[in-house]
Amino acid sequence: MTTAIAIPNGSIGFDHAGSRLSYNQARDYARKGYKFCIRYVPNPFSPGTTDLIQDEAEEILAAGLWLGAVQHCSIATETSSFVPTPDMGEEWGLLAAQASTHAGLATGTTVWLDLEGVKAGTPASDILGFCNRWFDQVSQAGFVSGIYVGFDCGLTSEQLYFQLSTKHYWRAPSATNVAYRGFQLLQHVLKDASGNELDVDHAQTDALGLNATVTSQ
Repeated sequence: MTTAIAIPNGSIGFDHAGSRLSYNQARDYARKGYKFCIRYVPNPFSPGTTDLIQDEAEEILAAGLWLGAVQHCSIATETSSFVPTPDMGEEWGLLAAQASTHAGLATGTTVWLDLEGVKAGTPASDILGFCNRWFDQVSQAGFVSGIYVGFDCGLTSEQLYFQLSTKHYWRAPSATNVAYRGFQLLQHVLKDASGNELDVDHAQTDALGLNATVTSQ
């Protein structure tokens, strides 16, 4: 049986895109001291063929890692741009909620919206509407909403805190700060001896006393 737990302050995890993890791969990460993994679920424009499914989730949990989910952003490169709208937020959030449910994540787990690469000049009201409608769909499915604050998110530090309904924030290396609350996950991009990149995430209690949550077995 799975349950949602708060990630203890100081825990180290990673987020992984591009392929599904096997039991042996997940176990190797656990043996290296990683505590949690955040895997991807599709948006309406991503194929979903390498995204999180229930069989993979079960293997990751059985290997000793905690598990969370983040939805793919809309962009392939940092040179493209994204124009979000409130109606898109509802559509995308519903898909993220459905994919997280089908993967077997426990209710109370943080499911993350990846907000980055927003086209310059996009009205803040559209970005806020997109995010809050997304959060509503995820929350209605029993999950906790969170936001990955990436490059060119289109919102100020104060808007991120005061005008979004979520209370859970994850920092990209290039992120705008979140006023008053700060972040619960801090992302760092590392390279191994072969030059392969790994997105490592450091969990912490934010300035207002909250932690991100994950599914635990």
